[in-house]
Amino acid sequence: MTHYGPPQGQPDPQQQQPLPGYPPQPPGQPYPPQSGPQWQGQPYPPQPHPQWQGQPYGYQPPAAPPAWATRHNWVGITGLVIGIVAFVAAAFWPTPAPGFWLALLAIIFSGVGLTKARIGTASNRSLAGVGMALGLLALMAAIYAAFAH
Repeated sequence: MTHYGPPQGQPDPQQQQPLPGYPPQPPGQPYPPQSGPQWQGQPYPPQPHPQWQGQPYGYQPPAAPPAWATRHNWVGITGLVIGIVAFVAAAFWPTPAPGFWLALLAIIFSGVGLTKARIGTASNRSLAGVGMALGLLALMAAIYAAFAH
């Protein structure tokens, strides 16, 4: 039979010796009795169980743009609509003048829409960008049609 620990009758070398100036503690009592008020019962009051409400921890629903960010979305949408009409007019209208003027309007509205999206008062930068591209294509088509006749 294997016996672990110090031999019988000899002190345990791992047992801590009292520090100089402190009285030795009796076995089975690691700390001296505490003076002062003693707590009765549980050390802490019972805590209520958390009630899970809404989404689990860490889940964030997709954020909608703030209300103030949608005030100027009409500018980019107007630039896109005028850009579509300008491109069709420049490509298929018998005279290039309506396509030219509509293309200039599309470029202006789309430019303002891109600026509003950049400063944060609009949330439709991509629509304004497509309106700008269509306005520039319509302008080139109108100029080509003017010199091709």
